[in-house]
Amino acid sequence: MLTIITVWNAIVLDTWHNTDKNEKMVLDALSQAPKEGQLQVKRLIKRKKTKFSDDIRAVGDHWIREELGDFIFGCEARLDIERISLNEDSLKH
Repeated sequence: MLTIITVWNAIVLDTWHNTDKNEKMVLDALSQAPKEGQLQVKRLIKRKKTKFSDDIRAVGDHWIREELGDFIFGCEARLDIERISLNEDSLKH
């Protein structure tokens, strides 16, 4: 889960600051990792950018709990309130 959150937040922060610095840092950190791990992270990046590009919320505090044999993930969503102009469309998530 930490890898997923790290990738998600890297892309979100890059969106907030109009850069790709955080994405590059994630990929650079994995440059010596097994190829399969690098591929999975690249897939996560592509998935965030293609399927969730309009979701500009970062993951804050997060938790996983077990309930009746199922694992439930929860988190706080964070926005860059200093740079965002809130409108009705940006609050639909």
